[in-house]
Amino acid sequence: EGVAIVLVVAAAADAGDDTLTYTVNWGDGDQEVRNSNAGFTHTYGDNGAYTATVTVTDEDGGRDTASASVTVANVLPAGVSVSLPATSDEGVSVVAVVASASDVGADPLTYTVNWGDGTSDTNSTNAGFTHTYGDNGSFTATLTVDDGDGGVVVTTSAITVANVAPAGVSIASATGTEGTPVTVIVATATDVPADTLTYTLDWGGAGTQDANDPYTFTYADHG
Repeated sequence: EGVAIVLVVAAAADAGDDTLTYTVNWGDGDQEVRNSNAGFTHTYGDNGAYTATVTVTDEDGGRDTASASVTVANVLPAGVSVSLPATSDEGVSVVAVVASASDVGADPLTYTVNWGDGTSDTNSTNAGFTHTYGDNGSFTATLTVDDGDGGVVVTTSAITVANVAPAGVSIASATGTEGTPVTVIVATATDVPADTLTYTLDWGGAGTQDANDPYTFTYADHG
């Protein structure tokens, strides 16, 4: 598809020495008319099986017809590429720069980006590919461009996503008396989705306490 072909048409003979007209119907809705058998070229815009038909007519209404089969192969999309930032943070939206691919057959192209974390997006254009990785790690995004006629091109781009520390970590000051339980208030921290937070409270060298609400401890001595 997209490549010009030449149809070799034999020079017809006419007993009456009439002027001959050659008409080629290319089988894809186009036709060409000439006064000689030379110069018949055509470019098929899409792959497929076609029948080119030559009709030779004389000026007295006489005609003869011959046909030839033409098989046109699909051509893969060209200019396929995808690029992600080399690094990013979890929870931050990243943009995949996808090149606008070309197709000689003018086939409608479908773009699919598999982000490498179990999710994917599909568009009919190369624009609008954004994604937020919910957890840190190394990922490979895979771009697939499909022309719908069996032509598929695949390319990849890698990204390393860094962990983001929890935010909003704080503890309120408290006072008490020795031998009496002291309770402190620990703020609920936030973190990029997908991370599980573990809280450990160090009571100033007197002991530690893992996640437990309330955080209560009894100091044996004042200080």
